[in-house]
Amino acid sequence: MAGGRRDGAPRVEVVWLDTEEDASWQDSTKAASTTCPVCRTYGQLLCIRDDAVVVATTMNHTECSRVTIPRGCVQAIYSLKRNGVYLGANEA
Repeated sequence: MAGGRRDGAPRVEVVWLDTEEDASWQDSTKAASTTCPVCRTYGQLLCIRDDAVVVATTMNHTECSRVTIPRGCVQAIYSLKRNGVYLGANEA
């Protein structure tokens, strides 16, 4: 992340639905009843845009790795204390 660390960025848990593909042949009734996997991403919230939520998962002094999650997949964003206790929740 250019511009230095984001120590002030809130630590969050983002709960989101992932997509899934199954190329095997199966009954269409069974295929229609499948559900999306629920994922959880933890890190520092970099931004919430109209199209996506961006979370830094690993950071050093100048850069980060990040996950960009489409807004339509986000189910909830929970703020975390440093010790992992929930402060509250904001429904996406």
